[in-house]
Amino acid sequence: MAAHDIFDFIITEDNNVILMIYARETAPYEPSAQLLPEDGKIVIQRNQDEILNLSPVEQDVFNALKQTKKLLVCEIKSTKKANEKEISFVYHIEI
Repeated sequence: MAAHDIFDFIITEDNNVILMIYARETAPYEPSAQLLPEDGKIVIQRNQDEILNLSPVEQDVFNALKQTKKLLVCEIKSTKKANEKEISFVYHIEI
């Protein structure tokens, strides 16, 4: 599995949803998301040229997104130091 295929959702105590993914080469531009709970999938359009298919996504993520109506995306990348990461991009997607 390539690093770009790895993702994780964090649901905070306030039901905010944070998506953690590895950073892509290009910056996000007008990102959007399509929720497909019946398929356990979320499709994110990061920019005009890049689409992310996230699957499997657990039902509790869909439930939290129904309440908050937004997804916080945090893209991280590796640094020159072993086992160290840094934030590359952070942005909201309205649901």
